[in-house]
Amino acid sequence: MDVARTAILLLHPLLAICLIYWILKQHGWRARGRTLKGEERTKARDSHELWGRRFLPAALITVAVAFSAQVLRGIIDDKGWNAYIVPSVHGIFGILGIVLLVIMTNMGKRTAKARVDGESWTEMKIKHGRAADIIIILTILHGFIGFLYIFEVL
Repeated sequence: MDVARTAILLLHPLLAICLIYWILKQHGWRARGRTLKGEERTKARDSHELWGRRFLPAALITVAVAFSAQVLRGIIDDKGWNAYIVPSVHGIFGILGIVLLVIMTNMGKRTAKARVDGESWTEMKIKHGRAADIIIILTILHGFIGFLYIFEVL
């Protein structure tokens, strides 16, 4: 049963590593966008927007996997399904990150809509970028705390 328990608990970190790569690639758009021109920039921006809309559902799935892993851990350890659903620094940072991710995603959608509608969107773009900066910092902290947390639960 230890192998199954370990595999279940490591599923969230493995998905999270993929998300960290993805969000860093998305965040890199700011630097790439400055160097591109014309059609190439338009394609890159459209790709950024498309993948940005897909990120939030992927993050929510990763969070659902984390909660499910804790429930299964409680069942496997015969402590009850809710034994490990307790607030931790890692979990609080994760929930805070999801809330900020929802806000940032909405900012990105509003920015894209304003651009398409011909409205002023520069200020929204700047706020969206600053929110992304905060999320990157939180992601790094969350990942580090999660790395330490792995040693506690395994």
